[in-house]
Formats: sequence, structure tokens, C-alpha cells
Amino acid sequence: DAWVHEQDMRRAVNRPGHLEGPVAEHAMGRMAMAMPYVIGRKVQPDDGTEVVFDVTGAAGRVLAVAMDGTRAKYLESPPDSPAVRLSMDVETFACLTCGRCSPDEAMGSGKVAIDGDRALGERILGQMNIMI
Repeated sequence: DAWVHEQDMRRAVNRPGHLEGPVAEHAMGRMAMAMPYVIGRKVQPDDGTEVVFDVTGAAGRVLAVAMDGTRAKYLESPPDSPAVRLSMDVETFACLTCGRCSPDEAMGSGKVAIDGDRALGERILGQMNIMI
């Protein structure tokens, strides 16, 4: 929570930073934990649908989530051909997950790339805002 508010202040004064290190990695981990919920409960794609979040930067990571029946779960490794791959940096992932920007703002700025099922990708971006 404190890291997210720090990032809010940094964006307000145009002084980006602290996007790496143990605090950023911990915050990223907390946000990442919600992605199965976002996919499984909020977006609800078909059984077997695989989604990859490719989050770049020092605190970034690759998150692979798949639908198993009506629930989503993490995959141990990303599939070669997911239904959709969403690529963005740590700051954009945090902004979308914490409701600091809209999907339209993120995509309009060129900070998000959608590879694969564009409609599904847009649905996911629209549901990423969660409370951590």
C-alpha cells in the first residue's frame, strides 16, 4: 500500500523511480496474486483459456494463468501459444491493478501490448482494478 502511494506521488511530480528492489518486488507479488481472481471470477473466459502477463522491469515477472473449469490457476511455466499475452512495464501493471489509470489511458499511451485475442485482452485490462 505504501509503495503504491509512493508511486502516486512520484507520478504527480514527474519523478519516476523505486520500481526495483525488495519493496517493489513485494508489491508486485501482492498485485500478481490477484490475477487468477481477475481472470477466473471477473473475466470468466472459457475452460482451458490461457493468459500470460509479461511484466517488464527489474521487479517484473511473467505470470501465466489458465482456466480450469470455472476457476483460474497459475501455471508453472507460460504456454507457447496463450489465448492472449498482455505486455506492460511494472508501473503500468501497478496503475491498472490499483485503479490509477484506465485501460484506454494505458493502451493509448502505448504502454500495453495485446498479442492474441484482442477482445479478451481488453476485457482483462478492464477488470484488473482490484484492492490489495
